[in-house]
Amino acid sequence: MEEIENLINGFAKKCNEFLTKHNYKFSSKKILYHYTSIENFKKIIEGKRFVFTYYKNLNDTLELTYGYKVFKELLSKKDMPEIRKFEKNLEDLLLGNNFNSYISSFSEEHDNLSLWRLYGDDGYGVSIGISPEFPLLSKEKTEQPVVANVIYSEAIFRNDFNKLCERIKIIFNSQLFKKNNAKEQQKALNQLYSHLFKYCFSICLVTKHKSYSHEAEVRLLLRDGKYSHFHDYPNGFYFPKKRFLPMIRPASKRVIRFENDFSINSEYRESKKISLYSYKLETSFLKEIWLGPKVPNNTIINFENYLKKNDFNISIIKINKKELPYQ
Repeated sequence: MEEIENLINGFAKKCNEFLTKHNYKFSSKKILYHYTSIENFKKIIEGKRFVFTYYKNLNDTLELTYGYKVFKELLSKKDMPEIRKFEKNLEDLLLGNNFNSYISSFSEEHDNLSLWRLYGDDGYGVSIGISPEFPLLSKEKTEQPVVANVIYSEAIFRNDFNKLCERIKIIFNSQLFKKNNAKEQQKALNQLYSHLFKYCFSICLVTKHKSYSHEAEVRLLLRDGKYSHFHDYPNGFYFPKKRFLPMIRPASKRVIRFENDFSINSEYRESKKISLYSYKLETSFLKEIWLGPKVPNNTIINFENYLKKNDFNISIIKINKKELPYQ
């Protein structure tokens, strides 16, 4: 089995190599921007922490399934051993409750009109520029978020995925594989698919439709659940309950229905949002603040005083006013 283990380890290495291509390039030293309201800005500054949203409760509920649908289409064209079982397992874990991801969204742009409208309180909010290193007071591995660029085109990962599938087929049909008994073959195949699974699942969490490409989004991801950090936590890792935002009331979402006679009916459905606080950050996380285009110019001094009050060194923080053609 040693030769097979070497092949499996080589496959795992290739999966990780392909995954890291999508990780944020820290060497670029680019500042990341988080658009938000003044109310939420104050919570971030006073608490020195960001909110990570449960991945099934993102603003666009289709985000979760978009990446899976892309892989489902690619998998439908593959002739590989037990591929349908793999596809079903991917769906179960992505849409099930044994693996949880929490996402905080940033952008590489601080002057995007669409982002001001959607997330920056329609121009009355701020864009917070932070260090991509996300300097936490904790060094625990479970607290360190993965930082990844969002993928807006399946072409970016399609070739890598095809190469990984082809490698599984080559290993499966090799003499090294076939000389093992059925039990050992099944074990090896399960290991290969577990590494492919990790690759697909991770890509799903950072894939969006190309129509969102103007956002230039960078995602920070935390994770917990039964199958999370299993090397260090065989029984699963879970964030403590005190780290989750208290639910004051369920969020309401408007659901629109178009009837056959072209009339429009709507109703509000309650959805429970689960959000997680990050671990507390060092004050060095804050690099810039851009005031929204509708924020008065004379408020800069108020922001400086507010930062001083909360123990930030304003001599190293730039506070700018965004001038945009914004109504």
